[in-house]
Amino acid sequence: MKQRTFLIVFLGLIFTGIVAYGIVSRGHFPIMFVNGKMVTERAYEQSILAVVNYYMAAGKTYQRLNIEDVLNNKDEVRKLALEQLVENAIINQELRKRLGSSLETVVQQKLVDVKKNQDFSKAASAIYGLKFEDFVNLFMRPIAERELLDGKLLLEKSDVDTWLKNAKASARVTMLISNYFWSDGSVKSR
Repeated sequence: MKQRTFLIVFLGLIFTGIVAYGIVSRGHFPIMFVNGKMVTERAYEQSILAVVNYYMAAGKTYQRLNIEDVLNNKDEVRKLALEQLVENAIINQELRKRLGSSLETVVQQKLVDVKKNQDFSKAASAIYGLKFEDFVNLFMRPIAERELLDGKLLLEKSDVDTWLKNAKASARVTMLISNYFWSDGSVKSR
């Protein structure tokens, strides 16, 4: 009986280790929490990749653009990516409060035309170096959510920039990346 229990526990630990390895290797682990909402390493790395690919494509298109300055300042690129992810999370949380379960339906309605356009799909994938679905989730969905929130705030005679500044100042952001921390509504380097 003891051997059977030992075997079950051992196999359970092995299975847990394999699942944990799969999660970590795909980047599905937290790098920060924004008001309790997890932001994953995968989203962070995709955001950085998209910024780098965009500047490289822009540098090829516009000869006068000095992309080396941007790409050599990796710390600034990382801070910009983290800050954008924080803003996206704050906006998403506010819309979830306001729209509840209908949020997904409303956002999908805004994205229907974007998802149907094959030329846009190819161009976005080429410029940003992401699969189109990742591009939509990383860029187009946050834009759609920001537009929705902007519309709601306009009805309240407010604007999204002022609201976002105040929301960022009061946000609880816990960074799990050792080189950065959240202070006064923005990402800072250590």
